[in-house]
Amino acid sequence: MIRCAHYVGLTATVNELLAEALVAAPYQYMVDDLVGELGLKMPTKKSEKKTKARALVHKRVNSSPGGFEFDTANVSENDERLVRARRIARAAYRDVTTALGPLNDRFEIKVYSHDNHYMQATGSPSWSAASAGWNISLSLDRLNKKDKWREKAFGRTLRHEMTHIFLHRRYRRVNVPTWIDEGMAQRVDGRDPLRGEREAHRVLYNGGPSGNPYKIIKMERSLGSFTHHPGLSYALCHSMCNYLVERNGKKAPLKVLDVMQRGNSAAEALKEVTGLEQKVFVDEFVHWLRKRAKDRKIEEKRKEEAKKARRAKELAEEKGRNWQRRRQEILRRQGKQGK
Repeated sequence: MIRCAHYVGLTATVNELLAEALVAAPYQYMVDDLVGELGLKMPTKKSEKKTKARALVHKRVNSSPGGFEFDTANVSENDERLVRARRIARAAYRDVTTALGPLNDRFEIKVYSHDNHYMQATGSPSWSAASAGWNISLSLDRLNKKDKWREKAFGRTLRHEMTHIFLHRRYRRVNVPTWIDEGMAQRVDGRDPLRGEREAHRVLYNGGPSGNPYKIIKMERSLGSFTHHPGLSYALCHSMCNYLVERNGKKAPLKVLDVMQRGNSAAEALKEVTGLEQKVFVDEFVHWLRKRAKDRKIEEKRKEEAKKARRAKELAEEKGRNWQRRRQEILRRQGKQGK
């Protein structure tokens, strides 16, 4: 099994030594990627530097926290999709650490060459591009075609799953509330909040648990199980998390988890951060969601009326120009006849 490690926070000197070590080790396939990412100048001498570099790499892998590894046992090292997956994963990791702060723990990304291998190994449904338990598993079939849209979607999926990893590893002593778990994952992966609000309002009180925010706020994901809730509305989780952020600040979801880490329940933690009981918080969220939907309708109606007014004005102006052209044509013909 070959593992490709992602190193965090290295100095320029150590980076050069690391690159030299990778040349000497059986990791030639990732040298070009590493050099391109860090802008390194490859050393030319290969004696004492190699020995020292190997020692530094060994120390870095075994003692330094943070980062991730690629487990490529189930995929060929010559697969060009693997190179792109590594590049996208590094960018996703940087985005997640920027949003959530550093993770003093290492995790693994296990890659599979095809969807059927991935589904067979993880038990994931066919629509799943990746899954996160204690580590991440993903299929490279999503990168079969080289286009920016697929790579962007792949990066969004990795940011989403990495957020789950960050939350559950950082707050490993608590059962992370599902609405915070999925809501934060969608905030970090770049999901459109307006689209989420529209979907959340559409499913609100649709007769099932997916439309009942009072049930969703009580759902928990126990550490290690990561079970999928069939009645879960991801849009409601996203919108509820956005409401908490709008109401109590950008760090409010993490503050709730910090309070839970001290031994408090999810309801107690939410009350400490927001000053509201769980039911009252959901009442306010539903009112906020409906008001946003009503405001959007008013705004959309205003825009539609403004569009109609502009169109009417354009038609009137066009009618006037046509009348002027016809009048000039009539005068021109009359002038010719007079001659």
